[in-house]
Amino acid sequence: ELYAHIFYKQWELILGKQQIVWGKMDGKVIDIINPNDNRYGAVFTQDDYEWLRLPLWMANGIYRWKDYYLQFIWIPDFEGAKFPPLAGPFSLNLPPIPRYIHTLSRSEPSANFLNHEWGIRANMIKHGWDMSFIYFYTWNDSPTFFRRGYLLSPHTSIPEVIFVEPKHTRLSQFGFDLDKSFYMVGRPWILRSEILYTLNEYYTNIGEPISRDGVSKTNRLLSALALETFLFKGELWLLLQLQQTHIFKYDHDLRSIGSLLPRDQRVFLFSLSKSFKFTDDRLEINWTEGLVDDGSGQLRLKISYRLSDYITFFVRYWGFYGHSDDFWGMYNDRDQIEFSLNYEF
Repeated sequence: ELYAHIFYKQWELILGKQQIVWGKMDGKVIDIINPNDNRYGAVFTQDDYEWLRLPLWMANGIYRWKDYYLQFIWIPDFEGAKFPPLAGPFSLNLPPIPRYIHTLSRSEPSANFLNHEWGIRANMIKHGWDMSFIYFYTWNDSPTFFRRGYLLSPHTSIPEVIFVEPKHTRLSQFGFDLDKSFYMVGRPWILRSEILYTLNEYYTNIGEPISRDGVSKTNRLLSALALETFLFKGELWLLLQLQQTHIFKYDHDLRSIGSLLPRDQRVFLFSLSKSFKFTDDRLEINWTEGLVDDGSGQLRLKISYRLSDYITFFVRYWGFYGHSDDFWGMYNDRDQIEFSLNYEF
């Protein structure tokens, strides 16, 4: 990142290569501004989002008054998401590509002004309720593979070559987030909710005839609701979160990452953290489990110890389960143990 942060009266202006964080929940519901670096697989994408986001060159302006602010974003710098190489330790379980498929060069948006990305956020804090409405006119960070032509074997209707073009498509995204702290049944609570509605998202359609482009346009609704609290006089932290995806204009021939795209998908997240007073809260244990309604899931167990105000060490285990074509099950042969020593200054 490299940016200038300028303050003038009620304005903040941030110019340069930067990250913008919209949303606070696991699952990155409305955290949509920066593309993701997915080269290190499911483990890396589920933890430190700061290192997952790819910074972009942009202008970010914020105007504040009373309990409100408006944020305006202009992004002339398009960059797509990064993915792990095929057949690598962090790769997705994609079906083998038939030999007759010929992939053309990826089509990316040009630097033309009409291809720039734009975003706006309106935020309000009233009586402890923190609410925002967002709109983002963007490009899909992941390319869609459009069928661009084919050649048939002589005197047959069997394709000898099919040409496909990876192309980034325009999206319009509308969102809302809500954050509220309150006190109930003798303990503090935090309620969070985020909603994102995406227009004109393309998916592969295996039912289309070969003469067409092989994709269908849909709309998608992603929503999440979370509760956080402390138990046992503040010694145990608890998070409960439910996330749901719904596809509009659904077709049973739609595919995502080579597998059937479900019309509805639910993910339940459960997390517990415990600090130990006899270590002056330097020792902490965290257990997080994510469960998908297709039967797959992931488990995270983390033990961390703060050696000083600047140095922290932790060990973490990542486990996955499910079938090879499930959301998390595709990684069930790639459990991992992570060791980390962090120095902050």
